[in-house]
Amino acid sequence: MPPPTLPFELHALILRFYRPLHFLKWIEGDLRSPTLSPYNAAFVCKLWRDILSEFPECWTRVVFDVAKDPTPFIDVFLWSNARTGIEVLVFNSSEILDIAQESHRSLEYDRVSRVVQALAPHIHRCKSVTIDITYSSCLPSPIIFFRQDLPNIEKLYLTSRADDIAAGNHPWTVIENTDPPLAKSFPKLKTLSLTGFWFMHLVLSAQSPDWFSHSVAQLRSLHVSQFAFLETGHYTIENFVLYLSKFTWRTSTSYHLRDLSLSYAFNNTSVDYREEAPEIENSIHFQSVSPGFISHFYAASSLPELEESTISFTTCQIPRIPRFLAHLTLVLTNIDGRSLRNVLKAWDGLELRICSCPSFKDTFITWLGAEIDHKVEWSELPIKVLRLVRLMSVSVDDCSNFTPSVLCAFVEARNNGAVSSRLCDQPLTMLEVMGRVPALPDQSKAWFLRNAETTTVRWQMVDENGKREIFTYPTYE
Repeated sequence: MPPPTLPFELHALILRFYRPLHFLKWIEGDLRSPTLSPYNAAFVCKLWRDILSEFPECWTRVVFDVAKDPTPFIDVFLWSNARTGIEVLVFNSSEILDIAQESHRSLEYDRVSRVVQALAPHIHRCKSVTIDITYSSCLPSPIIFFRQDLPNIEKLYLTSRADDIAAGNHPWTVIENTDPPLAKSFPKLKTLSLTGFWFMHLVLSAQSPDWFSHSVAQLRSLHVSQFAFLETGHYTIENFVLYLSKFTWRTSTSYHLRDLSLSYAFNNTSVDYREEAPEIENSIHFQSVSPGFISHFYAASSLPELEESTISFTTCQIPRIPRFLAHLTLVLTNIDGRSLRNVLKAWDGLELRICSCPSFKDTFITWLGAEIDHKVEWSELPIKVLRLVRLMSVSVDDCSNFTPSVLCAFVEARNNGAVSSRLCDQPLTMLEVMGRVPALPDQSKAWFLRNAETTTVRWQMVDENGKREIFTYPTYE
């Protein structure tokens, strides 16, 4: 009997007997790779797909690329034979990104909806679910996932490349009591990523700002992206800040805010910065958010006096911030000169990291090391101090527009100021300069060698050919 005419169950039995171990090993770590096993074989023909469906251990990772018709794999959740720990990825490899092309959006919506419909009865078995597609309007409502207790879910990502939801006109903007109500047990959920619209809709649907914080006891990372907040109604910055403030008692949760903006012009000159505003604690990371969003975010919130956490800005234009940023660590990536000055006027922590900032130049370093007036309670006149009086550590990555001698002079001035004139609280104990940076000249090396008891320096320069030049002192062996 020719092999193709054998029942696929017999093919599966032979295959399991012939290669019981090697066949079942995952050979590709990238879930989006076209060579991902067993999909590379299952796409060949229906026979291979039928054979592989007899191996439940093959289907603990479920992947749908909705650039293709999901029909051949729509029953894949049944093939894992009730196993738990399922990892689900739904993505769209299509490069088309044009909100005006309704046909592409309709096709994505249809395919994602079919996959989610097949997934819904099996969500409780999943370890992670990631839906990363083109249009936010094609994402499923997160309520689908939160209507049942999920004992196994650790990561839930519902994200898109484009926000095409006009919140004021979207049917989901109308908030009603959910039936059935939202569940309250997600004991393993550590990472949650939602678009701004769906995050707001989820919490509003719970009818209580406290639902979120009490239902996700292990949440470590909250990502909110792709939304323009409204000036009035439910979907406002004020409500958003209120919901984030409910996590303040859970000190390990960090916030990642990306591609957020306002749908209106915000004027912070007429804002009353109330101390009783909701308090935002924990680490917070801004990426590609608008200046108006940053201004209104801090106008609507209050901050603790001392926060042992990190704040970062990546590719943002940072306006003047009227509130004191009490985070111990500040990370600035791809930030222009004016924005650098604006944020550093509002921050006075211990550790500063500057990455890929062309505006990190000699003039900026000189400004950073200048003396400024500082008001104190025990004197009617301000006293002179160095900017960033508590600073202990500076890290510079991939910044090439400065002179090493100027940076060395900055370190020397701070160290002298801490010892003699009390211009700052402490010397600079750590300097790290890494990546595409200027080479450290011998004169500066000699100075660091003489001051090794005060400042540890790690200077690693990588040139355009990938050659490294490393200077570290003191060395620890």
